Amino acid sequence: MNAAPNSSRGLALGLLGVVIFAMTLPMTRLAVGDAAHPQLPPAFVTAGRAAVAGLLSLLYLAAVRAPRPARALWPALAVSALGTVVGFPLGIALALREVQAMHAAVVTGVLPLATALLAAWVWRQRPSAGFWACAVTGCALVLAFAAWQGGGHLVVADGWLLLAVVSAAVGYVAGARASAGPDRRVQRRRGVRRRAGPRRPGAVRRSGDPLRHPALRRRGPGRARPPRRPPGPRRPG
Repeated sequence: MNAAPNSSRGLALGLLGVVIFAMTLPMTRLAVGDAAHPQLPPAFVTAGRAAVAGLLSLLYLAAVRAPRPARALWPALAVSALGTVVGFPLGIALALREVQAMHAAVVTGVLPLATALLAAWVWRQRPSAGFWACAVTGCALVLAFAAWQGGGHLVVADGWLLLAVVSAAVGYVAGARASAGPDRRVQRRRGVRRRAGPRRPGAVRRSGDPLRHPALRRRGPGRARPPRRPPGPRRPG
C-alpha cells in the first residue's frame, strides 16, 4: 500500500540529485576560474567540497543514529570515497581551468555509460549486443565532440575529464557493493570458521579428543578405529 508514496519520494529525491549534480560544473568553473583569470586552486576547491560534504554527512548520520558500518565494508567505502570525493572533483576542477563548462558537461556525459560497463564487469554480467552498440556509438560521439572543440585533437583537459569519469564510475560501483552488504564469500568463510569450532591450543582435547575413545584406549592409538556401527549377527556354519 505504501509503494506509490515511496516511489514518488524516490523520484523526487532523484530529481533533486540531478539538479544538484547539474550545478557542479558551472559552480566549479566559477570557483577555479579560467587560465587567464584563475581564482581558487583546484586542490583547495576539492578539499573544500570534501569538508562540507563530510560535515553534512556526519550531522545526518548523527541525526538518524546510523549504525557503524561493518569492518568488511570499509575497503569498499574507502574506494568509493577516493573516487567520488577526491578523484572526480579534482579531475573536473583541473579540467575546467582549460575548457568551458559545456565542454566538460558533454564529455562527462559518458559517466553513466562508464558506470554501467564497470558494473557489468564487476558483477560478471553479459549485456546485450544493443547495449554494446549504443556504448560504442556514444563514446565515439563524445570523442568526436571533444576533438572538434579542441581544433581537431584532444587537449590535456580531456584527459582530466576522463580521469574524473573513471574515478566516479569506480566510486559508484564500490558504493553499490558497500550498500549491498558484505560479500557472500566473506559470509561463507565466516560460517565455515564458526562451524569448524575454536582454534585455540587444547581446543581439540576439550571438545573431544579422539584418542580418548574406548576402543583406542583399550588397544592403543593407531591399532584400531572406533567402529562405525555394531557388527551384525553371525550366520551359523
